[in-house]
Amino acid sequence: MSAPDVKTPERAPAWSQPGNGLLWGKDFYTTGPRDIAIDTPRADGVFRWLHMSLADNGARQWIERADFLPQNVREAMLAPDTHQSSFVEGDTLSCVLQDLQRDFDIRYTDRAGTVHVAITPDMIITARMHPLGFADVLRDRFAEKLFIDSPQRALDVLVSAIVANQAALVTQLSARVQKAEDAVLAGKAPPSARDLLETFDHPPHYGRHQAGADAAGGGR
Repeated sequence: MSAPDVKTPERAPAWSQPGNGLLWGKDFYTTGPRDIAIDTPRADGVFRWLHMSLADNGARQWIERADFLPQNVREAMLAPDTHQSSFVEGDTLSCVLQDLQRDFDIRYTDRAGTVHVAITPDMIITARMHPLGFADVLRDRFAEKLFIDSPQRALDVLVSAIVANQAALVTQLSARVQKAEDAVLAGKAPPSARDLLETFDHPPHYGRHQAGADAAGGGR
């Protein structure tokens, strides 16, 4: 007897498969954020955050096909723009914000990167090419059962995470300066000219990053 004819289910396109290009996703409940995939069904009244890697072609394809976003917002999400900017299209906010890059255990003080952002009434999508420090701040806040229930709250959380990451840099640089001063007062070898140049070259970068983040956040 011949085997029954079993049809193989049609494979979903690569761009729509769960997790393709998604670094992490969160749905926010009063009990705390829950991990989700790109295609996790939406619950009524629950705010969602998707954080994606623009280095992954799957993420880029997903954004291109996200027809719930205005066309110019999708284009801004994928554009190779390194300048901070923002605009509103309908009920969606689009912005590009700068933060400092990181790589595993290395936190760079002189490498700026950008996060491309789209915020709708019930979702925020953030996408970056290189790892950025603000994501580490968010991870700690998620562990504290952070609750987001509006686009305004989402923007506030994002901007405050960027500012906190950059403020930590200022603290680090201040500590370097204090250490150098203490060494000189103790009669020890002063820091090299190169070390001093690297230290004093970074605060202006921080100022530009924070000013742009404050502008997008309405002066927060």
